[in-house]
Amino acid sequence: MNTTSLPVVLLALVGLASLPCLLALSIMHADEVSERSSQALSKLRRSEPRNRPIEESSALLRSLSAQLMLIPVGEAERREAVVERYDLALQRACDALELPHHLDGLSGYDADVERLRLESLLIDHGLTVRGAQPGRNPSDLS
Repeated sequence: MNTTSLPVVLLALVGLASLPCLLALSIMHADEVSERSSQALSKLRRSEPRNRPIEESSALLRSLSAQLMLIPVGEAERREAVVERYDLALQRACDALELPHHLDGLSGYDADVERLRLESLLIDHGLTVRGAQPGRNPSDLS
């Protein structure tokens, strides 16, 4: 064996020896990688034009709110998808009115409380964010 191939062989052995450690690290941090990729996808979804008229945002919020009320209890995936769209619509409406919001990264009870806070802010700024109750004719509300 010549002297120039010895460092190459040693480097290859060190690489092979460290492979299990790298694999273990990637498994340990899989949740973090998944969360970061979800956040990146979320940012890409929000990169659509945000200059939607406020009336359109209000109408979308009312529509999504009505959809949420009609989803049966057992349809968690469908509910989650509509809630995600509702959250995005809330954030866009707040952005249009330059209101602070913190829904990104929240889940569970914290996200519910932030949604209520944002709905209240938007209502205070003149938006109607809730649709008519299911089974009621909107013309009956006057």
